[in-house]
Amino acid sequence: MDEKYQEYLDLAYGFVVENGLKVIAAIIVLIVERNLKVAKVLSLQYL
Repeated sequence: MDEKYQEYLDLAYGFVVENGLKVIAAIIVLIVERNLKVAKVLSLQYL
């Protein structure tokens, strides 16, 4: 039981780490893209 539980924890941890990094990367990309759009709009307004 204990060994099985540890194995399950390891799998869950691996899953969270792998997918957590993807989610974080996706969020960063979205933020950067939105900031670039805002920067373009602002620079166009000032031209």
